[in-house]
Amino acid sequence: MKNLIKELIKKDGLDTKSRNAPLINRRMYLYNVMRRHGMIYQDIGKYFNRDHATVMHGVKRFEYLIEAKDKMLLTDIEYYQKLFADKDGIKKEYNLQEDVKNACTLGGLNIIKRRLENNLY
Repeated sequence: MKNLIKELIKKDGLDTKSRNAPLINRRMYLYNVMRRHGMIYQDIGKYFNRDHATVMHGVKRFEYLIEAKDKMLLTDIEYYQKLFADKDGIKKEYNLQEDVKNACTLGGLNIIKRRLENNLY
């Protein structure tokens, strides 16, 4: 698991100072994955060049956004969820035609855009 997380951090630039929303959402997801596997905040922060307080805030914020079912967060982390779910044998399929038919707002189109960027179709 740690090797996969290190690869994702390097590949997506999650250890940079960027405050781009998709990157923030992905960081928060990985904070939570690492936390669930027993890592302490300081060690998690070292992976991302962040301090422990940033990680703590990210964990709390992620839990809040998940509870609120934030669509942008859920869309941004789908690729990572798929990677970790594939290790468990769980697969989730997306249908581009159905998503286009159901997209009636700009937010719906942004979801499609992010899924295309993450090669989820």
